[in-house]
Amino acid sequence: MNKKLKITYIIPTLDRGGAERFFVDLIKNLDKETFEPSLILYKKGGEWLKELEALNIKVIILEKKQRLDLRNFFEIKKAIEEIKPDIIHTQLGGDIYGVLAGRLAGVKKIMTTEVNTNNDEGFFYNLVKRFSLRFVNKIVAVSQAVKEETKRRYALNYKKLEIVYNGIELNRFKLAIRKFNDHERPDFVFGTIGRLSEQKGQRYLIRALAKSKNKKAKLFIAGEGELKSEFEAEIEALKLTKRVELVGRVVAPDFLARLDAFVLPSLWEGMGIVLVEAALSGLPIIATRVGGVSEVVSDKEAWLINLETNDDKKLAEDKLVKALSLELDNLINNYNTVEVAAKIEKANKRVRENFDIKEISRQYENLYQKI
Repeated sequence: MNKKLKITYIIPTLDRGGAERFFVDLIKNLDKETFEPSLILYKKGGEWLKELEALNIKVIILEKKQRLDLRNFFEIKKAIEEIKPDIIHTQLGGDIYGVLAGRLAGVKKIMTTEVNTNNDEGFFYNLVKRFSLRFVNKIVAVSQAVKEETKRRYALNYKKLEIVYNGIELNRFKLAIRKFNDHERPDFVFGTIGRLSEQKGQRYLIRALAKSKNKKAKLFIAGEGELKSEFEAEIEALKLTKRVELVGRVVAPDFLARLDAFVLPSLWEGMGIVLVEAALSGLPIIATRVGGVSEVVSDKEAWLINLETNDDKKLAEDKLVKALSLELDNLINNYNTVEVAAKIEKANKRVRENFDIKEISRQYENLYQKI
């Protein structure tokens, strides 16, 4: 019997987020006859931890107390030395702490997954990450857009880079085709999921709803983040308190089942796994054409909005709000049409063919065996 390959995953936490959910699903779907996965969470546990514990996956939970925490770094190194993995696979902040601790612990095979285009990355972080990525054998980008940006941002050789899309467990989401008329359902419900941050562009969606000609439409914004108080103030100022709700953390399948349409107004996006979830749920999709979004859904499957990059910031924001508002009204007015039904069907088919975690896991298994 061949010895199992020991893979140790390193990530800050398993709190709700697309990247965190992906690591959980990847570990769950690995061939356990060939691979022995373990996990180091170097900040804290998280809501999805119990899913891995139920499978008896070894998990080591540490506590990072400050931005630069040398104690935490050496605790990661100690945990790696305890596990003795053949391969380390990092993500998010693990691509610095996990990579450097792994090399110091003597692990020769290290892989990291890049999930975003990192438009808000600072100079110092960029410098440290450039250094840490020199010790990585393979960098997986979750889209072509992320691959190109990663190569440019960190001055990398293409040979180190590979594209593997993030995937999800398809059966967690149920396809539901919605039909209604104004008499039956006057409150058309839009929704979005994402950290309440500048990247995700929720402020522009709130303003777009205020501009919409349909004054009964509602908007549910799922997620938590640093801009919550700003959004609350904007909702109040625009007199939208009865139409816009910040719902906090959600269980994605349950939340999506409450919506009539999904909107992703991001200013930048690595891939946008929430688009896959929305398509699986049978929702029409409006999204900004940024990063890897158009690799998930094209104009054949969704309504994509171009960002104006040559204008000054205020003009670009105004154009985005106007474009979003027009698409919201267009979707409300044409909801029961053949065009909308066709895009929903095509989006569902496309994501089922390209983002099944079972197939994505096989792609990662091949990389682990070749690295």
